[in-house]
Amino acid sequence: MQDKACCLEELEAVIQQLVRLMHLFERDQIEAREFSSAQFYTLLSIRRNPGITIGELSDRLFTATSTTSRVVDKLVRQGYVQRSEAPSDRRAVLLTLTDTGTTAITELQEQVSSYYQDILEHIPAGNIESTLTCVRTLLNAFEKANPNCC
Repeated sequence: MQDKACCLEELEAVIQQLVRLMHLFERDQIEAREFSSAQFYTLLSIRRNPGITIGELSDRLFTATSTTSRVVDKLVRQGYVQRSEAPSDRRAVLLTLTDTGTTAITELQEQVSSYYQDILEHIPAGNIESTLTCVRTLLNAFEKANPNCC
């Protein structure tokens, strides 16, 4: 069995580079279209979970409820998200996308998907599945190593 300590420096360097590349991705693909990363992930989560509450959304985004609420407030003011009362509990507020919000996130997601397609084009065809397996393994390790995660 290989000593895991031998790869620590390389793992640190690779992860730091990946984080930097993800920041560039967010800047170039999301923020260039005048959305913050928080707004993008909020819109995406609401599209995937129509009728989600602020609390549920906060849990999905791993952010404080107050932070999520501020992001949602801005998206409501911009006309991308609407709030409605839950039929079963008038105190609960449900979030859904407006038509404008649906159009915006669909267009943005198409751009993001195109970017991911470009990434796939740079992975040799025979390595795509093994690359995905490695990325899933890394994600799982991050989740297990972080007590505040997931």
